[in-house]
Amino acid sequence: MCVQQHRGIGFAFVPLPPYTKKNSASFREGGERGNPTRMKIDRRDGESIEQLLRRFNKIVVAERITKTYREKMQFVSKSEQRKEKRRRAERNRRKKMAQTGH
Repeated sequence: MCVQQHRGIGFAFVPLPPYTKKNSASFREGGERGNPTRMKIDRRDGESIEQLLRRFNKIVVAERITKTYREKMQFVSKSEQRKEKRRRAERNRRKKMAQTGH
């Protein structure tokens, strides 16, 4: 992430992976074929850098950008994805059973 001063206005830029949801934020600028390439946040009047960064971090967390980026850093085969999905479903089913008391 980079915070820059341009003509007295603060901007925060972060490169976005091409596999994030399209049109999920109004802050994104389109890249080739409409894929988001980066997120741009304009500094509001009277807004400090700390407030700008806090607002930026809220957006990043809400859109799960960091989580998606970390998941995509390693290749996971389709069979591994299916196994993980089954494991997660089993874990959720067991949690639900424990909560209901069965």
